[in-house]
Amino acid sequence: GSLAVRPAGLEVIGVAEGALHPDGTALSRDAVKALMGRLESLAADAGARRSLAEQALAGAVAGLTPLVHMVADDLEHQAIDADALRRVAATDHAEELRLMRERLRRGNVLREEVIRQWHSFVGADQITRAFSSGIGRVRGALAAIFRGSPEAPVAAVQKGATDDLSTFVVAHASDAARRTASHWSADPLGARLVANDAGLWTASADLGEATRAALTVWMGAIASDVAVTGADKRGVARGVSLGVNAGAVTVMLTVFAHTGGLTGAEVGIAAGTAFLNQKLLNALFGEAAVLEMISRARDRLDQTLESLMERERERFDRLVPSGEELRALAGDLRGAMEASSRPHGG
Repeated sequence: GSLAVRPAGLEVIGVAEGALHPDGTALSRDAVKALMGRLESLAADAGARRSLAEQALAGAVAGLTPLVHMVADDLEHQAIDADALRRVAATDHAEELRLMRERLRRGNVLREEVIRQWHSFVGADQITRAFSSGIGRVRGALAAIFRGSPEAPVAAVQKGATDDLSTFVVAHASDAARRTASHWSADPLGARLVANDAGLWTASADLGEATRAALTVWMGAIASDVAVTGADKRGVARGVSLGVNAGAVTVMLTVFAHTGGLTGAEVGIAAGTAFLNQKLLNALFGEAAVLEMISRARDRLDQTLESLMERERERFDRLVPSGEELRALAGDLRGAMEASSRPHGG
């Protein structure tokens, strides 16, 4: 046989055609002498064996490189598609959150009967007349309301407000879901995902329950604010000590019935109740303290609504991989190929 080296560096050991052993069962020893010699030299030389293995691996990797880059390109395209779908979901849910905030600012979320129930309980006409008799008379009337009225419809008003706001949140979340599912249906990947889950066309089945739980926490925070603020006002602490929940309802309704500057003639009982509630609270706690309580309650409510809508949006986000993670994986694949193609120091 003969030994040659091709320009590419591949070692070729030739074996003569037809060089068989006399019994015809194998190649003749002379025909494979060069090959056997090469194998024996490899057996005796660990460095040569390692070099040969590295060459074989490099050849295999070189063959894989185009395929790996194709996979990396595909991952990056998937990242673009995933980011686009997530942006659609984020935009649609953000728009519904904006509409919720706008409607809250208009002060027409609660049913009139819920507001009227509290309006009647506090004796709006009587309290209004008391304002003309001096702050002492007002505080006396308020102390009687908060301290001595077992018929105070606190639970009923809280339940009514909770029911109304839960319905409000579910309706807007359903609109966001329908909008997102419709937009996703125009995308090949999004259409497959939406087709596999009919529940994506409406709000989560447990959103109403989750909203009620979140509102219970929100109302509890208002009650804590009222208790702390009342304790700081020693002159009225006794008057509200037994009526923290009634005070909390008053703050809550002031938040819900806020009318953005509209007059009573324009929005009816909601405006009148908002005005009266704030006057009552000012008489008990002082205007500055009341404004702080109302501001904190509004901020907490806004955060609660934002969290609930984020919870709904995440249903869509979970269906598509993170674009950032896909791009990182593509980069890792390319990096691995580059590292494997670099010569190893010896």
